[in-house]
Amino acid sequence: MSTATNVTDELGEKESGSWLGTIVDQSVNEVYIFDPETLEFIYANKGALENTGYTMEEMLGLRVIDLKPKFTPDQFNKMMAPLKEGLKEQLVFEASHRRKDGSTYDVEVRMQRTRKGKRPVMLSMVMDITRRKQLVRALNLANKKLELMGRVTRHDILNQLSLIMGYGTLLEDGGNTSYIGKIMDAAKEIDRQLRVQREYETLGTGTKEWISLDGLVERGSSGLPLEDIDIDIQGDGIDILADPLIEKAIRNIIMNSIQHGDSVRRIRVGAHHKGEDIVLRLEDDGVGIPQKEKELIFNHGYGNRTGMGLFLIRQILEADGMSIVEDGIEGEGCRFQIVVPRSRWRRV
Repeated sequence: MSTATNVTDELGEKESGSWLGTIVDQSVNEVYIFDPETLEFIYANKGALENTGYTMEEMLGLRVIDLKPKFTPDQFNKMMAPLKEGLKEQLVFEASHRRKDGSTYDVEVRMQRTRKGKRPVMLSMVMDITRRKQLVRALNLANKKLELMGRVTRHDILNQLSLIMGYGTLLEDGGNTSYIGKIMDAAKEIDRQLRVQREYETLGTGTKEWISLDGLVERGSSGLPLEDIDIDIQGDGIDILADPLIEKAIRNIIMNSIQHGDSVRRIRVGAHHKGEDIVLRLEDDGVGIPQKEKELIFNHGYGNRTGMGLFLIRQILEADGMSIVEDGIEGEGCRFQIVVPRSRWRRV
């Protein structure tokens, strides 16, 4: 004998309808019923009202497209046509919903045709997928960063190998034995680069950390030939939310000054406000960059002065929502400016 109980029989049709209605109304997901011809809302549950910020009275004065700013009436009707014509039982699509305060959020919509009494209506069940979309974007960004890390690390290692081969050739020709020390320094730098890349394999697991501006410059300049160059940091009390890639960017900017600045003696690092953002400045007293080359230097493979470094720097920073320009004066030195969004810095 079956022990299963029919809920409708147990509660009665009226009580069951009321019970199910309460469940739908209290759902945290958004539930809407609207007229398929006018697109006007007939019903919205508590979850819909709370997430959009409208009252029921306000919602009943709106149309579906008022919540979906990326759709025109014609576009929405065309998409809905297979449901109205009975060609499909359900539509599933992603959209952007607009709240009463104008803010938007990502949603997944499941729509089907049904009836309210004898009246044909459309039922939409909507799930807020903002967090899911953020995770997908974070994963895509992590993959992009990993690719960039591999490219910039290969670039730096090839530079160090060039040094090793150059000093090795000098030793073969009877050069000073001090070149052995330089070869060892280059080998140690290759080892450091490989260690950084290995650590970076943890990207996307919450490894970002707050680092002071002077700490960031110290990390970025570690091991570089700065014996005759002073680095002046004027950014006390500013922390940047950083991962290993921003260290790479700072390092390559400093290397650019060393390699192409022609007798650089001083590198200055500072910061100033630009609205809610801050702008990091890295400037030197070298020869500077001609005006016509200021944007070209960020192109992939442009010229012999900058190689791939500046192209990768811009890619690295843009992947983290930052931007970079060079606006120094030719003959007076380079000045790189990095805009750091409000969410990426703090004052301590």
